[in-house]
Amino acid sequence: CQPLNYIMLMNQKTQFQLLAGSWLVGGLNSLIETILMSTLDFCGPNLIDHFFCDSPPLLKLSCSNITVHKKVMFVVGFFVGMLPSLVVFASYVPIVLTLLKIRSALGRQKTFATCASHLVVVALFYGTGMFTYIIQPSVPQLMDDGKVVTVIYTILTPMLNPSL
Repeated sequence: CQPLNYIMLMNQKTQFQLLAGSWLVGGLNSLIETILMSTLDFCGPNLIDHFFCDSPPLLKLSCSNITVHKKVMFVVGFFVGMLPSLVVFASYVPIVLTLLKIRSALGRQKTFATCASHLVVVALFYGTGMFTYIIQPSVPQLMDDGKVVTVIYTILTPMLNPSL
């Protein structure tokens, strides 16, 4: 929200804190998932019908009670997916308010086009991620729809990243 102060605000200490926080949350999430998955029993065909090994397809193969796994996945999905997406979308409120103050229609259109493309990518990434890890495990009928949705957040979203 303060682009002219970016260099001052984003110093090495802040960068390290963001990096350490990301690694800590990611590592903790992976550890929790690994421990939970190691408690599952698999007694049927051990063929994952997916293009990579992920939690929802493994839950689908399990013959164990996966109620706890679904609840943990929901809680972790909320903190790792919902909260960051809410922060990102909330950060767009002052940006949109600033956009509305631009007097030139062309300037407003160009600026909005840049922000809108980023917002679409963020919405695709977080929306499909939340579907995969929060909604899909809760609704058994949706367990087969995961492959298409997963392609969006693993392949399509990085391809749409304008910084590449």
